[in-house]
Amino acid sequence: MEREELLKSEGYWTAKLQIDLYRELETFMKRNKMNCTQLAKHLGCSKSYVSQLLNGNFDHKVSKLVKLAIAIGKAPVIEFKDIESLAAESTTPAIRPRQSPYVHLSEHSQPAR
Repeated sequence: MEREELLKSEGYWTAKLQIDLYRELETFMKRNKMNCTQLAKHLGCSKSYVSQLLNGNFDHKVSKLVKLAIAIGKAPVIEFKDIESLAAESTTPAIRPRQSPYVHLSEHSQPAR
């Protein structure tokens, strides 16, 4: 899949948000020395929901994403950019360092047949 095609994929952006949320939850848990049960209590949800969050088995409504972000002290900032501009940026493959908001999913998905 070409970079521009990937950037037009709903799955790419959904997975990116899921990965970003996962990283924030992991950081929050480590910083606050919490386990899954304690995080569930803090978020006001079940332990099984926290497990889903940490396993990537979820697809949130925007309102739920906002609620979770605020619960861990984060502002859910979403930025909209032109796909063509993003496609023209560096095409370094693989998951980039944490400070970069873009994740290259082609290395993690099965090849198309």
